[in-house]
Amino acid sequence: MRHALPNVIEGRLIPLVLFIGFLEVVGTLSALLIALAWSVLTIAYRVSTNRRVPGLIVLSSVALSARTIATLVTGSMVVYFIQPTISTILIGCAFLISIPIGRPLAQRLADDIVPLDEATKAHPLVRQFFVRLSLLWSMTSLVNAGVTIWLLMTQST
Repeated sequence: MRHALPNVIEGRLIPLVLFIGFLEVVGTLSALLIALAWSVLTIAYRVSTNRRVPGLIVLSSVALSARTIATLVTGSMVVYFIQPTISTILIGCAFLISIPIGRPLAQRLADDIVPLDEATKAHPLVRQFFVRLSLLWSMTSLVNAGVTIWLLMTQST
């Protein structure tokens, strides 16, 4: 946590706070560009001072750049917000599909964090837990995406 938190703050939280903070003051387009500028300048600063650029910051900057460019080209904030929503839908579908094929995605993720021995993984209650957790994660993702799309279509930015 101590290692990851600064990268999350620098790569994800600060651009979000800048966007929200400047949205009402300077408008949508300028707020987007300010958040993108932070992201690009963070990488430039690290490169110019010979500091390592964490992968999370690179990925966040690439995603933010793509979303901002797509928004500038189309002139639509819906395009900016729909991109992560599509990812949320795909993640929800992946969790849902993993259940009938007998490989709950929640269990695969748990194995990446805390490997369980085969006897524990084979226990019926543990298997049932991961099936239910995968279903919960799927439904949560799909509801999240549905609400986001509804808000995008019915409310202003």
